Amino acid sequence: MDNVSLVIATWFHLIAIVAWVGLLFYSAILFFPSISTVAKSVKAQYLIDYRRKAIIITLVAVVVFAITGYALISMNENDQGIGNVFANRWTAQIFAKHLVILVMIILEIWVLFISLPKLIKALPQSADNKEQPNTILDRQVGRLIKQNQIVSIALSALSMVVLFLVAALP
Repeated sequence: MDNVSLVIATWFHLIAIVAWVGLLFYSAILFFPSISTVAKSVKAQYLIDYRRKAIIITLVAVVVFAITGYALISMNENDQGIGNVFANRWTAQIFAKHLVILVMIILEIWVLFISLPKLIKALPQSADNKEQPNTILDRQVGRLIKQNQIVSIALSALSMVVLFLVAALP
């Protein structure tokens, strides 16, 4: 491929990085900490709206990463092929980067398809319980929110690990 293809692939790869990492930092720094300030009556809808947007951003970013990442790797002179993971420092670092990204994708799948649906399901039941605040269900909702916030912070930290791996590429 020529230089134009390299520039286009790099540009789309960077746009996907900004979108996904931006979502991860938004989730960790603003979204999950702000859930406690949202009225119980609209909290479930707040999470549903967030989840729908996060799924779209994540899926589009991962697809763009896969397409542009493959193109960028195949255009790099250091690439030794899939079977030669430790052929040189570059391939080892790219392999490590992809392992970290795989962990990030697994964690994001857990948040978007397991934890958030469980939280959304528990919220209406918690909101209906006006007679006994701070029940077991309310504590469960609080734990689920805290788990999602911790995972979001972990995802943000892992994105920094990926950045450092890429920055250190030869």
